[in-house]
Amino acid sequence: MAGQTLDELFVAHRQKLVWSVFRIVRCSETAEDLVHEAYLRVSAALCERPVGTIRPFLYRTARNLAIDHVRGRRIRNRIVAAADTDLLNGVASLMPSPERQALDRQRLGQLQAALAGMSARRREILVRSRLHGWSYERIAGHFGLSESAVQKNIRVALAQCLAAMTEKDEPQV
Repeated sequence: MAGQTLDELFVAHRQKLVWSVFRIVRCSETAEDLVHEAYLRVSAALCERPVGTIRPFLYRTARNLAIDHVRGRRIRNRIVAAADTDLLNGVASLMPSPERQALDRQRLGQLQAALAGMSARRREILVRSRLHGWSYERIAGHFGLSESAVQKNIRVALAQCLAAMTEKDEPQV
């Protein structure tokens, strides 16, 4: 064992190092990462100054890294547990606010009312064009209309939707 290089020592003791670190951190991936980090740190330390016996130095470095990791995890858990919920509520969310949801429901109701007020054919022309992506030519063929008649129906339908939605947005006096 005397005269072994760090690489030889690391290869010979790697599994034992991982096991001893695993017993502290209780995660095999983290144990592997910490043992690798210990190897890198010991390697850097050996470049700076000589170390009497490398094996205990490697084990102590790996153990210290594992203990530091566990301490850091505990501190992070305490911080998260003690976090002010009001502060967390202020964090940006992809979910719309309750006010925005209410406004969206109101606007959806306005749009549904506008669609309900249209003739069935005009509504179907609008739905096939805007929701299903049908071309004017395909819609015209389906309903037996000219493309200009399809365009006119869509224009009138969109105007009805816009009128229904802007009419109710104006403040009531």
